[in-house]
Amino acid sequence: MIRVELSGGEVELDDNIARLVRACDQLPGLSTTSSCGGHESPNAEHGQQPLGQFYVSLCVANWWEAWRGLTMLTAATFMRCEGNLCFRYDGPQNRPDDLRFLRVELHGTGDPDRLAKFVEYVVDDPAHHTASN
Repeated sequence: MIRVELSGGEVELDDNIARLVRACDQLPGLSTTSSCGGHESPNAEHGQQPLGQFYVSLCVANWWEAWRGLTMLTAATFMRCEGNLCFRYDGPQNRPDDLRFLRVELHGTGDPDRLAKFVEYVVDDPAHHTASN
């Protein structure tokens, strides 16, 4: 485990997922809520993944900017062709347009640092996530 400073304060993360979590924490409008870098003996009750698998869970922190952050995350995942994005709505059924209840989960296998490089790439220069590039 490693302690890192994120926008929401200092947190403890699995060593191998720290770079990806820091990169995701820089996405506009999104906030990291949980993560796992994989464990030799995973505890499913605590959301732990087996070795070789990882996830980062995010929520919408600023719905005005969230679409930009989601576009960047989608572009990074697509460019890397590694990882899956899952979207879940946890809000009332009569408000499906309320992004405050949108949850985004990034799941992958292998080395999360490889995907972190692409998230950093689109965050550092947002032009990289446009359709013309």
